[in-house]
Amino acid sequence: MKLVRRRIIILFFLAVFIFFAAQGGFAEIHMWVDQKGVKHFSDRAPRASEAVGEVKTVPTFEETRSSQEGGSDQTPSVESPENEADAQLDQHAKVELYVTKWCPYCTQARKFLQSHGISFKEYDIEKNKSAAQRKIKLDGDLAVPLAVINGKKVRGYSPAAYREALRKD
Repeated sequence: MKLVRRRIIILFFLAVFIFFAAQGGFAEIHMWVDQKGVKHFSDRAPRASEAVGEVKTVPTFEETRSSQEGGSDQTPSVESPENEADAQLDQHAKVELYVTKWCPYCTQARKFLQSHGISFKEYDIEKNKSAAQRKIKLDGDLAVPLAVINGKKVRGYSPAAYREALRKD
């Protein structure tokens, strides 16, 4: 009887361990709108003071890729730069972009800046420990992307927020 009970207990703890170990493989991307109406995307939920209204969870990059026909490696599209507001962008802005290799929103942020002819310094926080430490000092966590545009921090990817930060004064 003791042997059976011991096996049941071991199996129970093994099942609990497997359940919690598997949780690390599930990533969520959170979408929310801040007080200024800027839409943000991040791998962490917003702080209570950051979000106005509902916080939505959107599919991760891997979920999106696997649902596409054939699982092709397509990156999300970037808005067209053929916009009157784009003429007002500061082409000489000082821009730092904190990213990771796997982040689709980092790819969109990079393409946005490139398509508008904005020079930027990119830091992969998974490859560069000092950049990761600077990122934590800037905004308190490792959520990406983070753009620092002329000293203004823009969390997540938002074309409207990037345009606002890049606007010539």
